[in-house]
Amino acid sequence: MPVRSVLVVDDNPLVRQAVCELFTREGDFDVCGEAENGREAIEKAQVLCPNLIVTDLSMPVMNGLEETRVLKKLVPAVPVIIFTAHSDPFILLRKKLARLGSPPLSPNLRLLLF
Repeated sequence: MPVRSVLVVDDNPLVRQAVCELFTREGDFDVCGEAENGREAIEKAQVLCPNLIVTDLSMPVMNGLEETRVLKKLVPAVPVIIFTAHSDPFILLRKKLARLGSPPLSPNLRLLLF
């Protein structure tokens, strides 16, 4: 199976390190880069061309949702997984989507993969 390159995005260096270690332990993934916020992730994604982007939802400068909207226009074939450490990420996500004028999420939604 071919090795998949992953870009890991989180403003917390300890979380970023843990996610990187998780992917590094898997034989079919290679962490090609790291970013501290959505804006940096967009820049790195265009240069590194990862096969997968794993990003935090809540970050300064540019959050994961805004980052994903831009990435889906620039690199639409690259899947983006959004994660969060918040106890109820869907409340946070619903608030962010409401501010952006997006339709409400289904209460049954539990995985964010764009």
